[in-house]
Amino acid sequence: MLLGDLGGIRSRLLNEGVNLQLSLTGEFAGNISGTNVPNKNNSVRYAQQLAFSSDIDWDKLAGVPGFNTHFVVINRAGRNLSSDIIGDNVAQAQEIYGAGFDTGFHNVYVYAEEKLFDDRLNIALGHWPLLTDFATSTVACVPIALTAGCGNPRVLDNQRAGTNWPQSSFGGRVRYRITPDVYVQAGVWQVVPSPAGGRTGWNWFQGPNTGVAIPAEIGYEPAFGPNQLTGHYKLGMLWDSTVYPDLFYSNS
Repeated sequence: MLLGDLGGIRSRLLNEGVNLQLSLTGEFAGNISGTNVPNKNNSVRYAQQLAFSSDIDWDKLAGVPGFNTHFVVINRAGRNLSSDIIGDNVAQAQEIYGAGFDTGFHNVYVYAEEKLFDDRLNIALGHWPLLTDFATSTVACVPIALTAGCGNPRVLDNQRAGTNWPQSSFGGRVRYRITPDVYVQAGVWQVVPSPAGGRTGWNWFQGPNTGVAIPAEIGYEPAFGPNQLTGHYKLGMLWDSTVYPDLFYSNS
């Protein structure tokens, strides 16, 4: 967290329901030996992300029960060791690199959510990544590297319908917690050509829509052991109405 509490200003805002954050993520990566890029071998690359976020609890701020809004913009800079030196963009050494397109204020998401029935029902709507809430993993990452399961399975976020940070499109999601340990959720998202939201993230009406994505998921989150560590077990699906070229017959 950059800038600290600003002399107590952030704490006072937080007490009123306004959570403002400015953060910097920097990632150094080096290659010891071996490369697929000619005339490249030992080298180091640095990539970074500067992010500003606003999360507002409108119950505290204006007396609107259960209503929250969320907003994030980022700036990404630097170089990628995987593409520059190693010659591999599938499992990037620095997950923070890319998709910001060298824009000063790349919009990641703007969405609102309403919590009802003692927070058991959660409804969210806005311009945000589908994979923010679906097929997420809190344990499948290794430090800084974009591995096959980091954040979400790569088979999903490599699809046009599987929008993921920092790309987003219009969508909505309904989640219901059946018990404290079990939830079900489903949503509907717009599918647009990549990059979703355009290079800046602000091109919300870039068109044309290529289809509709419908994700669904059931999750079980029990707590185990003396320290009550939470487990995460999920079963889900993603249906995309977009018509794609046949993988076997397409020449592209």
